[in-house]
Amino acid sequence: GIPTANVFIIWDNKRLADRAKSILQERYPKDTFIVGGESSDSLEIIVNIISEMDSSDSAICLISKVPLSANVFYELGYLTSRNRVS
Repeated sequence: GIPTANVFIIWDNKRLADRAKSILQERYPKDTFIVGGESSDSLEIIVNIISEMDSSDSAICLISKVPLSANVFYELGYLTSRNRVS
């Protein structure tokens, strides 16, 4: 069978991220989609968000505005660095 995935969603528009998660869950019900920061009441990069990123196999980055917020920039950099193949 196809392996399941844990996908972290980086966002700068929560409504868009929630909608993307909903559509993806309908299409891929065996996979887990994590909207960054769901496990925390704070939007700061804290242990909970790092834990969410560490538990993910891949990420989707939804960018709706430029410049990037500090959180989006950090999460994108963290996950790119962590998932780099050598």
